[in-house]
Amino acid sequence: MPECDAMNTPFRQIAGSGRAGCRRGFTLVEILIVVVILGIIAATVIAQVSGMSVEAARSAFATELRIFRDACHAYRVKYGDWPANAESGVLPSGLEEYIKPRAWEKGTPIGGVWDIETNSSGIGFGVGVHFNGVGTTRDDEFMITIDDMMDDGNLETGSFRKIAEDRYFIVIEEGGS
Repeated sequence: MPECDAMNTPFRQIAGSGRAGCRRGFTLVEILIVVVILGIIAATVIAQVSGMSVEAARSAFATELRIFRDACHAYRVKYGDWPANAESGVLPSGLEEYIKPRAWEKGTPIGGVWDIETNSSGIGFGVGVHFNGVGTTRDDEFMITIDDMMDDGNLETGSFRKIAEDRYFIVIEEGGS
């Protein structure tokens, strides 16, 4: 049986290995070390991707909210008044001219559904998210990070506000009941 030269090869001689004399392979310890390293790398990548997806959802929410706000302004310019209230998650009548119904009715990127308020919740008119149990519900801490992106970082002041326990809106017109 040919012998493996211990100085010139990383492979070990295995008794009874047949014609090859030296069997090429890894020990169980070497395989376990590689598996552990791959696990650590995978955990790091997953954590980074997860963090990016939350940031992407925040940015998408802010972008869509601005688009819907601008659509409501365009509606008012054309019709002289704000769109009428509709159920949360249902596109108000007349806005389909400016917003694709599917874009509104699919819900927001951060959970909850899109909503408008006209002369209610202490505002004259606003558009925002209603966390009504659909998808993920976000707390004030999360919504403050969006307020930081869009406004003044304070949910009680500025244009982006918490108008009810489960509603966060861009206030377009003050007033209301």
